[in-house]
Amino acid sequence: MINMGYRQSLRLSVAILYGALTLSASAQFMRLGPFDLDLNTSLQGIYTTNVDGARKSESELEREDYYIVWSVGSQLAGPTTPTSELNFSTALSIEKHFVRDDLDTVSDPFGDATLTHDMELGRFDFPTAISFRRENTQEQDATTRVFIPGQRRQRVVQDTRSFNQGVLYTFDPIRLNAQYSYVETRYPDEEFQIGDENSTTMGFGGAWDVFQIGGERRVTASYAYSREKTELVNRPEGAGSGEWQEQQSIGLTLQILTRPNLTYTLAYVKDDDDDWRVTHNVAISDQWELSPTVILDASASYTRDEQPRDDDISFVYNVGLSHEIDDTLRHNFRMSREPRDTFGSTTDTDSTTYTYNITKTGLFFANLSWFFNWSHEINRPQGPEAGPTERITRYATGLNHSRAMSRRLTRSFGYLYSYETSNLEDEPIEEHRVTVGLSFSF
Repeated sequence: MINMGYRQSLRLSVAILYGALTLSASAQFMRLGPFDLDLNTSLQGIYTTNVDGARKSESELEREDYYIVWSVGSQLAGPTTPTSELNFSTALSIEKHFVRDDLDTVSDPFGDATLTHDMELGRFDFPTAISFRRENTQEQDATTRVFIPGQRRQRVVQDTRSFNQGVLYTFDPIRLNAQYSYVETRYPDEEFQIGDENSTTMGFGGAWDVFQIGGERRVTASYAYSREKTELVNRPEGAGSGEWQEQQSIGLTLQILTRPNLTYTLAYVKDDDDDWRVTHNVAISDQWELSPTVILDASASYTRDEQPRDDDISFVYNVGLSHEIDDTLRHNFRMSREPRDTFGSTTDTDSTTYTYNITKTGLFFANLSWFFNWSHEINRPQGPEAGPTERITRYATGLNHSRAMSRRLTRSFGYLYSYETSNLEDEPIEEHRVTVGLSFSF
């Protein structure tokens, strides 16, 4: 049932639509000195039967909702000197809900702004990045970020501010680097603010290509040093909060084969005041074209540590098969595996994931596409206090249609049906979603 604020919401949505279309008609592509400026805007109307993405019994408020999303973005790019380039991009998204006013973001929109600058001076390269982002994330637990049996994913508003500065030096066969990174993570919702943290990372390293064949690195020696500190803003008593963690490594990587790509790395690693320890890593990957339309790929990585830490994944492998039936119909299957009981792995969860995707373009008529996605995830917690195994199956299918109304204006339509079940839950997560929209590129 639509609440009493419907008329006010409708007036606001009309105002936003008018503003978006007025902007679309009057703005244009611009060139500001050496910089190219691109602008785009879009307006979407959405109907959903499950706006929270939750099970029916977990929903305390109205699940059915109608809302509009207005987005505007820009990108500024160009050289600042003959050997440097600057990129600045922004995105802003406003949601106005007709039923669930608590989900409105009119006064506090989502969006991001990113500034990158890359400068070359002879053999030196100085990459810089500054960014801010407010978004909805899909976290199982914003405070620990670990698998919890039976816990559903939910929307979590997260603010992230970051600064990254690097220095690279290349003089073949020598490569040197240094970097500094600072990241602030904040959760505006009080229930997740225990996860607020500041993270600082700095380090330096280098590599020497001892032996090359045909420009390919066959033997590489490397050294790396890093310091990392995480401050738990609302949990100062947390273990390790605000303490610097150091790590050093000296390694030798051998490329044994190029087809398949097989490498072996022997490294000596030192953490804080611990003694040096030996680690071994073997990685293999390849891709086979079984026919002009069938491609098989596979990869595996095995790491052996003399002193394994908690949640170390010693062995990971995945296999994928893709098939292009014709120009409009293609599908693929993939399996990923992180086994617990293989070669001494100490990971907390034995995990297996299967996925299947199929897409069809030009369904019935041009510009109409259909898709179907399926995944099955098996998580087996390990240890004496481990919970039950959870098996999660997800289905999603939908239609998408887009049509260019002019060189810059495009209209679109989409329908999505999604369904998720878990053996630890009595009811599924189900949603029908219909989207209509207009987008304009200046």
